[in-house]
Amino acid sequence: MKRGTSQAGFTLVELTVALVAGLIVAMGIVGLSRAATQTFNEEVRSSAAESALRAATDRLRADLGRAAYMSTANILYDPMIARAPTDTNVAHIPAGMKGLLGLGAIQLQEGGSVTLNGLPASTWSPNALAPDTIVVGGNLTTAEQFDVQMVQQAAGTCTKVYISALSAAFFRAVPSGTTNQSLVRAALSNLFAPVTGNGTTAQFMVRILDETGHSQYLATCPIAYPGDIDGNGPFIAVDTTSTPIVTAAMTAGVGGISGYGRGWINPVQLVRWEITSTAQEAKNQQQFAGALGNVLQSGNVDPNKYDLGAGA
Repeated sequence: MKRGTSQAGFTLVELTVALVAGLIVAMGIVGLSRAATQTFNEEVRSSAAESALRAATDRLRADLGRAAYMSTANILYDPMIARAPTDTNVAHIPAGMKGLLGLGAIQLQEGGSVTLNGLPASTWSPNALAPDTIVVGGNLTTAEQFDVQMVQQAAGTCTKVYISALSAAFFRAVPSGTTNQSLVRAALSNLFAPVTGNGTTAQFMVRILDETGHSQYLATCPIAYPGDIDGNGPFIAVDTTSTPIVTAAMTAGVGGISGYGRGWINPVQLVRWEITSTAQEAKNQQQFAGALGNVLQSGNVDPNKYDLGAGA
């Protein structure tokens, strides 16, 4: 008579207990993984927000440091504006050119975001932040002022202000050469028109400083490029129909352009810093609309995001 062999194994109860225990462990791991993923996403978002805020703060600090640089603290009361004795500082500036009429170092607009954009300071903390719009004026794109070689008055809207192609400022601005028209155009566009316009209505500002130390502020021509080069050299085209050049004859010799118009020319910009919603940002500053909102939502802008944005 043979003894039967015993067979080892798990009972149904043991298997059930093991499966339940494994399921509990798996649920815990999934929960931890989900929490870790959420934490990671929040960290990415916070890091992006902090990085954007740091970059914006640095840019704002730089702009504030250049307030009124190669420009004017207040165009209305600047005693060194070239003008006729009986004129005001802005006598020849059309009412529609609000940038020139309001040119100054720093302007604070209380409730600017509410007035301009129709939104509160923040949906998350309605702290009645005021002022919440800052407008900075000055030469914000370069440390150069270019030597004026000749002012060529011409019939029509545009007058060519030729700058010396032999000056150190020009060689620093166009280091690759002075005869390549595309290089000159690109370099002067970056300095005198840093924000791309539509080629027909984009106008910016320049300051012409004469040899007596008096300044005048003019609009550039509404053309695709603020500067170009022809047989006489590189030039900046200014709109002398809307903003006529003040001559020494007009000022009784106290400032103004005389002779060939020797002096210096430099760009001037107004930059507006404001609190804005993504909808308004997408409308006015399309290139920045998706910078932060697209971190977690590809192709969509976070509707609850508010930015401190700069617009020229």
